[in-house]
Amino acid sequence: MGLDKVVLSSFSMTVSIPAFGREMLQRNIGVVGVGFPATPIIESRARFCISALHTREMLDRALSAINEVGDLLHLKYSRQRVIKCKAAVAWAPNQPLAIEEISVAPPLVNEVRIKIVATGLCHTDLHHLENMPKEGFPVVWDMRRQALWRVWDLESQKFNQVTRLEGQTSATVASVAKIDPSAPLDKVCLLGCSICTGYGAAVNTAKVEEGSTCAVFGLGAVGLAAVMGCKAAGAKKIIAVDTNPEKFEKAKIFGATDFVNPKDHSKPIHEVLVEMTKGGVDFSLECVGNSSVVESALHSTVPAWGVSVIVGYTRIQTFTARPTDLISGRTWKGALFGGFKAKDGVMEMVRRYMDKKLMVDEFITHNMDLGQIMEAVELMKKSGCVRVVLKTSAQ
Repeated sequence: MGLDKVVLSSFSMTVSIPAFGREMLQRNIGVVGVGFPATPIIESRARFCISALHTREMLDRALSAINEVGDLLHLKYSRQRVIKCKAAVAWAPNQPLAIEEISVAPPLVNEVRIKIVATGLCHTDLHHLENMPKEGFPVVWDMRRQALWRVWDLESQKFNQVTRLEGQTSATVASVAKIDPSAPLDKVCLLGCSICTGYGAAVNTAKVEEGSTCAVFGLGAVGLAAVMGCKAAGAKKIIAVDTNPEKFEKAKIFGATDFVNPKDHSKPIHEVLVEMTKGGVDFSLECVGNSSVVESALHSTVPAWGVSVIVGYTRIQTFTARPTDLISGRTWKGALFGGFKAKDGVMEMVRRYMDKKLMVDEFITHNMDLGQIMEAVELMKKSGCVRVVLKTSAQ
């Protein structure tokens, strides 16, 4: 087949198209250049949109042309193959997860194929499992918010470490960030969600100030990370609020100075905190995902300058506030992923951990493998863990 050069305007590049491709173009059937994951513009592959009226010979020629273009652009078709791996599948709401073998499609444009080595379980995933409409099932349990990935590099034919099932999956290029290759994946996987979410909510979103008084509602992994963020920002008094007194010793490790159990008081918890601090806290962080706690966190702050941040996730509850709750000067805001820009933020947090300036190991209470995922889920439901790390494949 002879070759001509054509320009793919969407990529501002020139590629070679075999003679059959030119014939297809002349017939207005169409040749589409598609950028390949992780190497947009430099590597592409051709797709042909072919009418069903064409003969088998035409189809064979089309496939041959596709393979030839792929070879010319240094892209082997084997890299695009469908792969098999193990996954935790939810077949229905509130039903046990089943370990199934699934097929994972090749990466699409602006995606990369990743190998998941370790992942932490997240209460947000449990929230979806329990509350998502049945039309949303079956679904693969989404661990990608909190996991450590190794990305397959098309040029070097090696996995590069980045920052989240036994096996592999695909993720958008914007969802991954390269990190220190010496970082332990079964530790820093927690920086993909919970630790950054809580820590950043205090440091980036609330902007806790040195010498201030803070209250953190909820002492799960996100709440404990928020306590750690308050301490890092220089807060003088950090009040940990939770209905489970067994969590208080753990909170002390991360910097909590005082502990309040709402069950020990007959009055609303925000009134307890206002009396305790003689007017209210400077900063409050709600890390539960409960509308009544959201309101309590707001009302626990100083009316004139208090800042309250919503960190906990929920889609099924609503909350209310009156204009007078805010008009005096309070600030009420939300935080997603702790206000971090994932590309830079995760890299920086991994660096802080490697420099021993950030606690991560202290969050991990259990290590399990993928087959034990339901044990891990039950631990989450019963508040029997801070974070479970599932090791899904070798590092």
